[in-house]
Amino acid sequence: MPISKTNLKAVNQKPADFTNWVTRVQQAAQQQGLKNLSTVTDHHLMPQNQIFALRNAAIDASSDGNLSYAGKYAAQKGVVANTGDDAAKLDALMQRIVWSFGNVVPGPENVLRIDDPMGTGGWEQAGALTKAYEYANTLKALLSALGKSVSNKAWEALIDHVNPTGTDNAAAQKDICDWADAWATHPLFKIYTRLSQSETRAARSAKQTKAGFGAWINGEHSELKRIGTKLGQWNQTIDASIGQDKDAAKNAMRQAIGGNCSNRWLDAQPPLP
Repeated sequence: MPISKTNLKAVNQKPADFTNWVTRVQQAAQQQGLKNLSTVTDHHLMPQNQIFALRNAAIDASSDGNLSYAGKYAAQKGVVANTGDDAAKLDALMQRIVWSFGNVVPGPENVLRIDDPMGTGGWEQAGALTKAYEYANTLKALLSALGKSVSNKAWEALIDHVNPTGTDNAAAQKDICDWADAWATHPLFKIYTRLSQSETRAARSAKQTKAGFGAWINGEHSELKRIGTKLGQWNQTIDASIGQDKDAAKNAMRQAIGGNCSNRWLDAQPPLP
């Protein structure tokens, strides 16, 4: 039976075991002393839109024989369950490629991030991560190579890379878990940013954490402080406005602060003791 490339290219579901990955990251952050890590969004180091484009180009360039081989190889290596027909194995493999654990950093939602790169489809910055960022770059290289020169060996290389228990993937996962708490938030406003290694170590030492904040509390982080000060000023203006004037004030705030500023940035944190 011919393989439906249209169906394969549409696959975007998370693997069934993805929730286990999010739980691991949450637990790793708590082991560093953080009360709770917000994991509302799954942040791809290599952006999803680029993975889709390269993965789907590889699907289009592959013969049915290449794709059938890829599904069977993935099942043999334990990357996907060795059950079901070729189509089921391939669907599961396509999920693994998009949602490879080593490329995904669970964290606060994009709309609340002052450093969110996804509005322009851009890559995440490396931040505190080294091995995981290397992993993401290799993922791009393998997908690109596969689309340019399809072979069973090229599919094997990609499948081995997205294998959750593979050497490179496991190293990337460890890197993400080691720095799972590399996030900071403002003490008054629910805005977030990823941290570098040195910033994370400082946050761990300061131990400013409280349940409900979803990240280390850091009112002295330069960007959080700068934007938090502006939000405080605009909040007074907005609170003093009514009706259409309130909407106009919020619009003016977004334009003045710039970036991906959202009305949600005014969301208040729980009260500190």
